[in-house]
Amino acid sequence: MLRRFESALDVRFREYIFVDPNLVPEPSIVRSDEIDGPRAFEFEGDLVAQGPKIYLLSPQLVATSERFQRLVPMTGMSPAEVLAGRNDLVVIVDEAHHVGRLSSRETTAWAGAIRALAPSMQLGMTATPRGEEGEHVLYEYSLRRALKEGLYTKDVHICVRSFDGTGLSEEDVDRAAIDYSLDRLERKRAAAGAAGDGFPVVKPVCVFFARDIAHAQEVKGWLVAGGRVEEREVLLTHSGMSKSEDDLERLLSIEQSDNPVRVVVNVMELTEGWDVTNVYVVTPLRAMATFQGALQAMGRGLRLPAGRRVGKPVLDELDVVCFGRERLERIVSEATAWTGTASPDAGGVKVTASNEADPELVPVYVAAIKQTSMTAADLRIARRELDLALSPEALRYVSEAVVTEVDLVAARTRLGFGRPRIARDRFARAAALRCIRGLPEFLSDEDHTAPITTIVLHWLSGVRPDGGPVDFDPAEVGEQVAIALRRNARLAAPEYQDIGQTRTFTFPSFTGSEEVMLAPGAAPPSKTVSDMPMFEPGDFRKGQLYRGWRQSGHEAYAFDSEPEALAAKLLDQATEVEWWVRNAPVRLEIDTPAGRYRPDFLVKFVTDNGVSYLILEAKADFRWEDPLSEERLKNRAAREWSERQRLAGHHICIGVALETDIRRSASWAELRPRLR
Repeated sequence: MLRRFESALDVRFREYIFVDPNLVPEPSIVRSDEIDGPRAFEFEGDLVAQGPKIYLLSPQLVATSERFQRLVPMTGMSPAEVLAGRNDLVVIVDEAHHVGRLSSRETTAWAGAIRALAPSMQLGMTATPRGEEGEHVLYEYSLRRALKEGLYTKDVHICVRSFDGTGLSEEDVDRAAIDYSLDRLERKRAAAGAAGDGFPVVKPVCVFFARDIAHAQEVKGWLVAGGRVEEREVLLTHSGMSKSEDDLERLLSIEQSDNPVRVVVNVMELTEGWDVTNVYVVTPLRAMATFQGALQAMGRGLRLPAGRRVGKPVLDELDVVCFGRERLERIVSEATAWTGTASPDAGGVKVTASNEADPELVPVYVAAIKQTSMTAADLRIARRELDLALSPEALRYVSEAVVTEVDLVAARTRLGFGRPRIARDRFARAAALRCIRGLPEFLSDEDHTAPITTIVLHWLSGVRPDGGPVDFDPAEVGEQVAIALRRNARLAAPEYQDIGQTRTFTFPSFTGSEEVMLAPGAAPPSKTVSDMPMFEPGDFRKGQLYRGWRQSGHEAYAFDSEPEALAAKLLDQATEVEWWVRNAPVRLEIDTPAGRYRPDFLVKFVTDNGVSYLILEAKADFRWEDPLSEERLKNRAAREWSERQRLAGHHICIGVALETDIRRSASWAELRPRLR
């Protein structure tokens, strides 16, 4: 757990705990082996400007180690006394249910040691709160909610097979579960190997939960004897084992591709503190093969290797294998009751019979059938000085975001101390530094600290006119001022500069995908464009490859919406269109103050007036209503880019087709005059 925390405190780690180094500067870490060294006793700098100092300590060190209580000669104090003397000490405890009741006289050594440090605040993190007196839950993010929202975890696919009434022994059921689990593991391995760019190198792992130590040893023997797994690929772990450093390293480094372990057998030992991303199959064996057993086991495999879902079911799902005496109907009923949904295929938990087919994304090679390219001037946005003038409306937004939130927090807080108050000048400077860190492409400490500080002081004079110390969070104020200034940057009309070079946008062959249903253990079929359907209005499916185009640059295309597909159909029937292409995968993008502009289509026209190009987007009407929406701002910048291209001798136009206009147009000739 300490090693996991240390990784999370590394700014380069995928799950860096402070999220954004612009918000919290990189922390200074004191580890257990440095607790009586000089770094443990040094406190300097402004917390807002320098970042927090974090002591990464084990409960054993804090509660029982002499090193923590022993005086250090050069200071005349012990590490415990130094920390207890701080008035800004915050203790953060993981697996906090082990601490015990801080409010009672009789408590654990760990809880007593924390109490002796007299922290200003103690934060505990746990998946199993005790619900004791004196325990205040500040924030709860339940597993049920995490699965339903699908933002941070894999989905859960419970694969059920009931052996009730079959007369088979527990050993027979276990062997069937093991074979099926290895089939699922192989399916995950093949999918991870073919995932392509954007997905890390992943070695999927299966975890078996055995009933007891003897059962676990038996399971390992079956795995190796079966010949599908080598002995070096199986790791047996349970509380009765004395683990060597090598054993621990094999367990803790299981995410690394050079670690040979593919299967872990444990006796419900891996229930906390072991959080890895590459567990893709978990199998509770024997009496644990129930929905409750699945709930206990699934927590070991919910993390996402890429830190996000990738849109491929086989890589976005954790398989939980439930082979036992409990029937499918009962597990479905318990799953739907637990998720609070009316379907077993909702709320992030899917329950199916083990012999049902699974969706799989199969690669489809899509050939380029026309020579398609467009040459344009290489234009760059001229970087202008950021407009530092904030309108009264912008300042009001800052106030609403900061003042209202502060008042709400103050009203709801259950903690027994007030908010810190900071001198106005120091507060304004700290907020300015935070604002500058939030806009590194526009602002610098040297040039902008003074003017941003003036902005903050001006804002303070309106919301706290008394002239006294300030009870706001300077980081929050700085962030909101940065948001307001970034809005100025987004609204600024871009000035494109011609650097005297050209860029050629080409659209070569690409690999798409087709979703097919695979029976467990079945090999993915080979799919080609000829297997894809032709697009028919009213029968649209997002992401489906459609073939049959006449004027397109490729054999087939997938679309994000039906209006896009309908616009493509109109383009494909237009006589003046020499070719059109979908800009997916993205080849053409234009830098704008509001972000990258990535249009849907590029079209080449040949008429009596010569050759011209159209960059086209299909948009829902509501996305075009707000003149300051992201879509409108990007379009405005793209039109400026287009005008600069015209001056450079390249005839490239920008157009937007709204959904209602697309649907009421029977031909391209009808749609073209309706373009925005």
